[in-house]
Amino acid sequence: MSKPAKEKTAKKKKTAKKKKTAKKVSSRPRREKSDKINVFISYSHDDFPIAQALSQVISNMDNAAFHVFLDAETIELGGDWKAEIARAVKEADIFIAIYTGDQKHVFDYCGFEVGLFTASESPGMKRRMFCIYDTKDPPTILAGLQGVQIRYDAGEKLLKSTERWMSDAFAPRMKAVFALCNELYAQRRGGQLEDRSEIKAREIIQAFYANKGDEVVEERPLHERISITLPAVTDWETMTGIPPTSRVLGTIASFNLLGVPSAVPQRLKDQEIYALEWKDLAEILTKRAGNVVPWIRYVEASIMAQLKAGVAQPPPLSFIGEDLKPYRPIIGRFKVFRNGTRRYYVSLIPTLERLFPGRDETSFPLIGLIFAARFWFKFGEERQKLRDQFSVDAVENAFDLEVRSLDSYLQRMVIEASEYGLADQTSMKKFMKAEDAAIIDHFFAVWKQSYDVLCTTLKGWVDRKVNKPQVADAIDRFANDVLPQNQKFMTMMFRELETQLPLLNARRRAPAVSLSTEPAP
Repeated sequence: MSKPAKEKTAKKKKTAKKKKTAKKVSSRPRREKSDKINVFISYSHDDFPIAQALSQVISNMDNAAFHVFLDAETIELGGDWKAEIARAVKEADIFIAIYTGDQKHVFDYCGFEVGLFTASESPGMKRRMFCIYDTKDPPTILAGLQGVQIRYDAGEKLLKSTERWMSDAFAPRMKAVFALCNELYAQRRGGQLEDRSEIKAREIIQAFYANKGDEVVEERPLHERISITLPAVTDWETMTGIPPTSRVLGTIASFNLLGVPSAVPQRLKDQEIYALEWKDLAEILTKRAGNVVPWIRYVEASIMAQLKAGVAQPPPLSFIGEDLKPYRPIIGRFKVFRNGTRRYYVSLIPTLERLFPGRDETSFPLIGLIFAARFWFKFGEERQKLRDQFSVDAVENAFDLEVRSLDSYLQRMVIEASEYGLADQTSMKKFMKAEDAAIIDHFFAVWKQSYDVLCTTLKGWVDRKVNKPQVADAIDRFANDVLPQNQKFMTMMFRELETQLPLLNARRRAPAVSLSTEPAP
């Protein structure tokens, strides 16, 4: 056969094949007409209780007339579920998608079912598609369906019963679904069903509401708290403290309770949460207190103890908040993120007041007097004993033990002072008279500078960076600097106590009374 003849024969075969294909397509059988009303429910398995309730409500209209396809109940175990779903979608008169926004499983298959339903429509067929949802908007893949939105803001208490409310208050278009079922029933069966659209609409609304039973509608901590997010660090063993750029988050109420001015933290976008860097928080509170801030050191030590193996947790402490009430910082939990960052949650728990019984006006100066006396006993009355303990001639081990003991004593004193409200310059001014402000300011200025120098020296000895004479000299200078201010502080507290206690006032005015048992001559 010549080449032109071959090409002509091939062309004829190709044309015949096209005609055959076109005939096959045009003669595709349409869906057989039936008096059954087929309803397909598309849903995520997290929303099965809603889908099941909808299936029962529709079937109960007339079980013989309505066939509802619910994959979990219709497809037999081991059946070809994909083929079964495809067949059911193509035969459906009504397609209903359910969406709650809580889907934990993949919802994409519902979109696939929507596509199947749309593609299987034949000329002359009138089929309806609904999306029943209780979110602000339906998902994009269901946006083309007739929307039936459910809202709960009309009064959730009403939803606990089917009485005293109408479906229009929660889902104005819900009855349209059942109205369509009634309409198709009339067309296929030539009869009329009792219109129970309102009751059925309420049942579905209640099913949606019941499915939300474990949804959190409100969550707030019982106590104020902050969180501290640490950046990713390769080796925490080499870190001596919380990185300065660590992010502190909290409500404005939490920051205010700590003494941070409202204008300082930066508010996060669209949230009631504010942010501050760790170094800024420590600097603000240290300046405000005019002293070390024990709870800052406690939180830092607690976090570092968790990060470093073999480091013991520090003993618990409390502090006086801006409202003059005691709080205890407690690290309740932490999270480790895949990128290496860590977040610690610090709750500020109200605790018992560390005050003596009675009014604040008498309790506070009495506590102050006791602390001032303790300092005098340690660094004034027993001055020579202290010098002997830190003599350059002392045995190395004994000297080391005395250094660690003194460091622990000072830290404990600061912690206890914080718990009683004595370690905060601003708080103390609130308790005392305005004319005492200068004495308080000067005391804290001298104390902080001298305390920092001494603590640095004691730590230097532990790290073997300073020698015995340097330690002895630092202790002597600390006592020389603080003792005069301590005497003024003690006098101020005694004067205030004398003013507040009637007994002391009466004793001051009364003549001396002899305590001798012998009769006066």
